[in-house]
Amino acid sequence: MINKKDIELLNRITTVGAQNAALVLTKMLGTPIEVNFPDVEVISVEEILDTAPDRDKLYGFVFCRFSGDVDGVAALLLPESSVLTVLEAFYGRKLDSIRSMNDTDFSGVKEVGNILIGSFLNALSNTYNITALPSVPDVAVDKLAIILEDFSLILMAEEKTELVAFKTRLVPQHREDAIFGTLLILFEPEQSIKGVFRKK
Repeated sequence: MINKKDIELLNRITTVGAQNAALVLTKMLGTPIEVNFPDVEVISVEEILDTAPDRDKLYGFVFCRFSGDVDGVAALLLPESSVLTVLEAFYGRKLDSIRSMNDTDFSGVKEVGNILIGSFLNALSNTYNITALPSVPDVAVDKLAIILEDFSLILMAEEKTELVAFKTRLVPQHREDAIFGTLLILFEPEQSIKGVFRKK
């Protein structure tokens, strides 16, 4: 379906986008944020749940679709501690738990996700001269297992059953054990990866 060279190109694309998102987050928080990458893989939608860490912990989740020369889904996973950090740093909201979030807080998390995902897609588009336009993002707060189960059902309803998955971890500098968030980029290998390769 896609070969090793294709994967290498997609990895370079993702690296550029993720580094740009980390730079934006660094400026917003005033804390250096770095990126690292687990392995790139072609996965089924069902496997997204199987690879999820901390399934019973609370997370914030922002996702959007993107389309153009490439089609896919971009999502941002934020552990509860990171959501609380975002709300305090950007909006002056001090909460004990994300269970206490109101509509304004949800809008704040959505906006942060929109900024980070948008910076990723802008870097991707500008560096490789392609088009990847995001939709309006959605946001959810719940246990990670529930979030990803609902997310998987959405993808399957759209007949997205097999995807190229890139997981980009955003980590505070010198704190690889404390992941601030994870960017999850899902490309459709059959229909839209070719859009990238035609441009090269």
